[in-house]
Amino acid sequence: MRNMKKIKINQELNTFEDADTQSSVIGKIKVGTYDIVEIRENYPNTSTDYVKLFDHKLQKNVWICSRYKQTKYAFIVQSTPEFSGDLYAIEEKALKRQLPAFNSLVLTYLKVHHIRITVALL
Repeated sequence: MRNMKKIKINQELNTFEDADTQSSVIGKIKVGTYDIVEIRENYPNTSTDYVKLFDHKLQKNVWICSRYKQTKYAFIVQSTPEFSGDLYAIEEKALKRQLPAFNSLVLTYLKVHHIRITVALL
């Protein structure tokens, strides 16, 4: 299973060689959603956050400043796990079909143990 964090960029941003706006500007990254390689929060101080991501246009990892003080330029989004090629993966639809059976199993287990606990307390 692969579950990469993603970042959504809502405006074109400069990309940098390092997690520092004083480092070399590599170029610009377009609006879109990208895989996160590394996150540096409050780096190098509490005023800024940096995110390393893979730029498909340049075919390399680049840094962006995702926050400066109270202004956020990009947002981490919840990604869904990828199960392609996982031998033990089960489709969500198949799991949902099994929920009623699981529910009755849990209820039976709880009822049996509740009775045992009640008898033990008497």
